[in-house]
Amino acid sequence: MGVHLHIHPKFYILFAILSGGFLTLLVGLFFYSTSPSFCNSCHIMKPYYEAWKTSKHSHVACVQCHTPPQAEAALWTKFQSINHVVQLITKKYSPKPYAQIEDASCLRSNCHSTNILAGKLTFKKGVRFDHKFHLGDLRRGKQLRCTSCHAQIVVGTHIEVTESTCYLCHFKQAEGQVGLLPLGNCLTCHEIPQKDIKFQGFTFNHLDFAGARHVPCEKCHRDVIQGNGYAPRERCYTCHNQPERLDKYNNITYMHETHVTKRKVDCNRCHEEIKHGLKNMPARFMEYNCEVCHKAIHNGPREMFMGQGGRKVSSNPSHMFTARLDCLACHVQPKGAELDPGRDGWTLTASEKTCVNCHGDKYRGMLKDWKDTFDLMLRDINQKLNLAWQALEKQDSAHSHYGEAKKLYEDAKYNINFIKIGKGVHNPFYAAELIQVADRDINQLFRLLKQSPPALPPESPIRGGYCAQLCHAKAQVQLPTIVFLAGDKFPHARHAFEFNLGCTSCHSAEKHKEIKITKKDCMACHHHPDNNQCSRCHQKQFAFYMAQKLPLEFPTAKANRKAGKVECVQCHDLSKSQNLENISLACGQCHDQSYIDLLKVLRGEIQESQKKIADLIPKVEKRLNFAPRSDPQFKEMTKLFEQTKKAYEFVLKAKGIHNAELAQEILEKIQKDLQEVATYLDAAIKKERKKES
Repeated sequence: MGVHLHIHPKFYILFAILSGGFLTLLVGLFFYSTSPSFCNSCHIMKPYYEAWKTSKHSHVACVQCHTPPQAEAALWTKFQSINHVVQLITKKYSPKPYAQIEDASCLRSNCHSTNILAGKLTFKKGVRFDHKFHLGDLRRGKQLRCTSCHAQIVVGTHIEVTESTCYLCHFKQAEGQVGLLPLGNCLTCHEIPQKDIKFQGFTFNHLDFAGARHVPCEKCHRDVIQGNGYAPRERCYTCHNQPERLDKYNNITYMHETHVTKRKVDCNRCHEEIKHGLKNMPARFMEYNCEVCHKAIHNGPREMFMGQGGRKVSSNPSHMFTARLDCLACHVQPKGAELDPGRDGWTLTASEKTCVNCHGDKYRGMLKDWKDTFDLMLRDINQKLNLAWQALEKQDSAHSHYGEAKKLYEDAKYNINFIKIGKGVHNPFYAAELIQVADRDINQLFRLLKQSPPALPPESPIRGGYCAQLCHAKAQVQLPTIVFLAGDKFPHARHAFEFNLGCTSCHSAEKHKEIKITKKDCMACHHHPDNNQCSRCHQKQFAFYMAQKLPLEFPTAKANRKAGKVECVQCHDLSKSQNLENISLACGQCHDQSYIDLLKVLRGEIQESQKKIADLIPKVEKRLNFAPRSDPQFKEMTKLFEQTKKAYEFVLKAKGIHNAELAQEILEKIQKDLQEVATYLDAAIKKERKKES
């Protein structure tokens, strides 16, 4: 008789409970494994988790992107995930996790579906972009995928667009190509800026160049691309060691189909980076490729263009250099090789057309003017240099200043030769400054040898008028007759034409329009002991002294008793501070102490009257603000007040002590007129208030 296994009913209950619990656990583990927190449980995933948490996709679970929507692919991905867990437990995992994101995951419904991606959008700083052209058609023969551009090359960003990938595709040059040849053109991505731009002291608008005259962007922006995007063979060894795979290095189509289309491999894993954007100007060497047309770099013109290399002159780059133009912006005219260009070659030379194309017709002829001006300047400075050499040859080398004088000669000769070799037209204002420094060195040389420096011709541009000859005349810059300097009117035209002062006597040659002259520099000329034309600047003081051109009518006004007998410099020692104590010293040469005491008393009385008027003016002004405008004499009182105020300011600036008697008369009349205005206004205000009540 067989043995019957008797299973207690409770066993089935227990089995059902355990099975249900196990299934529940499996289901729970399954759903937990699809949560971002499960991904974060692996320590190598923490930086990626943190990047995801702060990204635009933080509301999307990891599996929504990393698991393809197709069921078969999803199961395979889940199997791979289990494999990762096993590797983690056995500590066989790679410290560099690798993940694939299929386009189908991005373009699934309710995500970035294809209809959402249709149309143009703006990326970062005004870069126009259209997904359709990148995901639809082949780009340079390569099929792109979402993660070709949206990648995580740097830990800390999550599915962000890596601009280096854009630059690699757009600027990777085919071997043998020369120059700036972006995929499409600059305006494919960028719009022409609409606003005025201030750069290096100049204001310009791109529309005037790229818009109106169709000047190519690369004329100015030739240094915005750095790198060639080369893919070194050595980088293949970081992933592969099979010879059959390494042999396919030169099969470009296969390489990109395998690493870009079929699998997601970041471009910069294989290619060297290409950078794109404006960069700082080079500190020393011009980083432009002049060998496009010149097979030997011209150091002279290059350094002249960069404004470097001269002696005793600060660095001053050409305006064209600071605007990021290089040789090919101006040198566009082929020259030479008339017999056989194929064998003899040719050189690109400067053409006036480029000046006109960028700056307009008013710049026509400017290049010739520059050349002619420098020919004149070099002619004049060479004559002085030859005379300096002759003076040195005649001088005994044992002379105490011979060594210093010879050094001055060598510096001057060096700068002059630099201009000849570097061509002054490459940087007109730097070259002109070099010539002026050479001229000063030569003058100092003659002084050291106790000789008078030879004078330059009166019309020589070296005297400082080269600004007008090099630029202003052609650019139709009108020299203002009067300008304001430190709040005072300054006779600009008189200084330029009547006094023959060159532009750089007051203005900086390095920075356009900048004023370098100081008050001390002005005084060195104006307060020179030989200068007795004080009235040219101190017009109010002189008018008061002579009782001429007064702000109020005074038929009985008389000039100072000393007018016509005593000149300004007889009282004012220009080497000292202009205060009463120092002026009194000059008085003491002709008068006794009682006169000096009287002078101090008169000054005190004038200052006291001025103080009373200064206190009274704001009070009258306040009354004017409250007075009724409809009053019949309001305009007349206002006019009288303005006249008295103007007269007060005149006496204040003219220094009443220059004509003490007249000052007291004018100040007394001012006080009387102000009192009259105040009295009338008080009555008018009182009358108006009474009317209102």
